[in-house]
Amino acid sequence: GGVLLLGIFVFLYVDFLWNLPTDPEEFTRMLHSVDKRPNRRVIKKLTPSTDQEWLPILKYGKIISIKPIKAEVSGLAEKWLAIFESGHEAMLKPVETWSFLDRHWSIIDYEANLEDKNWRLRKADRKMQGSNEIIAYYLDRVLGFNRKPPIVGRYLSSKLLYSYAFKKDEDIVWSAYDAFAWVKNLMFEQAIPVSVHAWFDGLNREDPPLITKEYLTLQVKSNQNMGNWEKTYAADVSDTIVFDFIIDDHDRGKEHNWMADSSHNLLLWDSGLAFNHGPNGRESCIRLLCGPEKWLERPNTKEGESSCTKICRFRSSTINQLYSMSSQFVEFEDTLGGKLKEAMEDDLLDPVFQFNLYYLYGRWPKARFTEDDFFEGLNVKVERLLSHVDQCIQTYGRDRVLIHY
Repeated sequence: GGVLLLGIFVFLYVDFLWNLPTDPEEFTRMLHSVDKRPNRRVIKKLTPSTDQEWLPILKYGKIISIKPIKAEVSGLAEKWLAIFESGHEAMLKPVETWSFLDRHWSIIDYEANLEDKNWRLRKADRKMQGSNEIIAYYLDRVLGFNRKPPIVGRYLSSKLLYSYAFKKDEDIVWSAYDAFAWVKNLMFEQAIPVSVHAWFDGLNREDPPLITKEYLTLQVKSNQNMGNWEKTYAADVSDTIVFDFIIDDHDRGKEHNWMADSSHNLLLWDSGLAFNHGPNGRESCIRLLCGPEKWLERPNTKEGESSCTKICRFRSSTINQLYSMSSQFVEFEDTLGGKLKEAMEDDLLDPVFQFNLYYLYGRWPKARFTEDDFFEGLNVKVERLLSHVDQCIQTYGRDRVLIHY
């Protein structure tokens, strides 16, 4: 018994050390060395042919090198840089990680338990972000935005994923993180599900300014100094806010997730923390339509909660498309949820939603929902959004609410 307890203590202690900050210069050195490769293939701008080139590589290409991207420079999720035999580069995010434990969790009937007033649904295992990245990519393509780099799911051997721990590489600063990977590599082999993202170069932060808020919320002064480029950018911001509302992603409230390519085309960057509150989200998630946190007004209540103004300008083509997929007018297969389900069927990890894990009552227990719960939940959120758009049209008129940029 004592040996078992000692083993558990050592495992947890190494896991704690694994998440400590590491050398922030490491990532820069690693990428600098990668940049020198003559056959390096990365994305600098999304084009109609991007998926055709990248998807076969990401799904089936041979990976010849994997290096970790440490926590201090990569955010919450565990990440790796993968180099393919063809020269293409990709980022990997875990969907599930290597584990000693069985991963069988209860599957809860979402609809049957909606009346449970004690439910406090929220995403568990927030470092495991790969599944939501895959889902968000397919949704981006269903909506025709084409603003996420190609992302697919696949399985990798744990022996490959953690193989870097056995290599001498001047670009890797040895840490407890690598020691834990070394231990994992010694253990029995597992198939690790990961998301594989085409590597994007030339990123710029493009968090939307207050003048964009004024335009999208129809404030009086919003039309001043707004040219066609600014209005097109504002329409892209509106689409981004709509996208995040549909997938219940609260993480873009932070400025660092508003990213654009080198030509200042706004991307739908980082959707790893989507579906935060289960299949349907919460009614209060309508606040996502208020935009990023810096748009919020100062707290005006004793509790300190910020008030906000929801956007009321939307790209006409986006709203018309969502109306055409409304569950009020079409059968399930023609709804947004139905189209997403069909689009994801060819992914190697399908059904991808099976990997999302939730706390039901705060911290415990954990459970999963069926994939159909999430597809239906997307349709629920579309109806909430369209209801808000209808209110905006009643207040301001269709010509002011629906824009054609």
